[in-house]
Amino acid sequence: HAIPLFLSTYILPVTMIYVKESAYMLYDILKGDAPEALHNLFTKTSNYHNYDTRMVSKDNLYINSSRLELQKRSFSRVGTLIWNSIDLNLHSSRKQTFKSKIHQALLAILQDQNDYVD
Repeated sequence: HAIPLFLSTYILPVTMIYVKESAYMLYDILKGDAPEALHNLFTKTSNYHNYDTRMVSKDNLYINSSRLELQKRSFSRVGTLIWNSIDLNLHSSRKQTFKSKIHQALLAILQDQNDYVD
């Protein structure tokens, strides 16, 4: 299996690189360091609801509902799911810390998959 090779070199598989790069892009978008066109793809739940919910208190992004498969696979939808799955403490961390912790978290997921296979 390839997982031990990925783990020994601290390199992620392509699908996890997509998740990692999406998280990095969302960090930049939400910090205002990305083009406005990208910023307009995402809405904070707090801007959508006028009342307190768990999603608002966690500073999550609003997930637009759609029945179309194409929309379900779009960057705006997948990116929102990725961002909402990231620990709240990382949302406000420095960029270098954020990048390091995301990479570590993805390697930990890969390690768990490797343990499951063994």
